[in-house]
Amino acid sequence: MREWLTKKYGRNKEDLIFMVETSGHQPFGHVALYNFQAGGAACEFGRVLRGLHIGPHGGMTLASSRLLLWAMTELKVEQFFLEVLGSNQKAISFYEGLGFRLGNAIPLRRIEVGEIIRWEKLTGTADGNGSTGYALRMERGLKSYTPSMASSLSRAERG
Repeated sequence: MREWLTKKYGRNKEDLIFMVETSGHQPFGHVALYNFQAGGAACEFGRVLRGLHIGPHGGMTLASSRLLLWAMTELKVEQFFLEVLGSNQKAISFYEGLGFRLGNAIPLRRIEVGEIIRWEKLTGTADGNGSTGYALRMERGLKSYTPSMASSLSRAERG
């Protein structure tokens, strides 16, 4: 996983990447905070990747929830944002479960070069003309966090 992260995103001293491990210290995923803005009051949340057949059920949800709480309390982050492919319903549901809410749709163009597929944002086309897909911006602020989320986290950690 670490090799993939370095190759895909390079080394950036401002990115905070967290490896998620089992209680036996076996890594099974990672999640990151990056693209800090507004003097650190806002940042992007994502790069969520989970290994197959390793780690506890719900482990990435718990790790992500704890990371968001830590960032709010220790780093004083007030707003989180992310972009997700509009067709990725599993990821959208995961982020909604963490308190993110749907925002704007961003038109994309799919570009294939050999075996590599990438999505490029379309700019200057308000109606999405030429779009072959879209991303959704999702946001979560302090108002999205409720005390019931904290008690759910505590129960999940104990159980």
